[in-house]
Amino acid sequence: SVVYNHNFKSSNYTNPQDPSFDNVLLEELGNPKDEFVFDADVTVGAVTFGYRGRFISPMYLNTYEDYNSVGGRAPENADYADIRKYPAITYHALRMEWNLRDLAGRGKDFQFFSGVDNVFDQHPPLGSTGTGSGSSIYDVRGRAFYAGFRARY
Repeated sequence: SVVYNHNFKSSNYTNPQDPSFDNVLLEELGNPKDEFVFDADVTVGAVTFGYRGRFISPMYLNTYEDYNSVGGRAPENADYADIRKYPAITYHALRMEWNLRDLAGRGKDFQFFSGVDNVFDQHPPLGSTGTGSGSSIYDVRGRAFYAGFRARY
């Protein structure tokens, strides 16, 4: 499956006396312009191998208005930082499942599974903690392994 999200516009209009005065949110931290998730599974016999890729486009370090003209207004703080945007980031995850079905026909299913999230150990960019306003869009744990067993009777 593929999920692609492209935002054309995202703004707040906070002044009811001037409805043309917008606060642009698009491309600010937590509001990427593009986000892409790709999932693929391949099953060979009783074993399924899976992959997930997730892409997040670059986002501004502070506000969009700091670096861009909005509504005829000049940029508010063009020299806010040397680095204007958090870089684009891509996460990868791998998983494996082994399904054992009850051959006696009693409806019992058993499944062993394991995997690794954030395979390349990507951390939030530029020292972000991933817990503040908008930065929770990033994975803060780094590489994570898991395994388990499911039984259905």
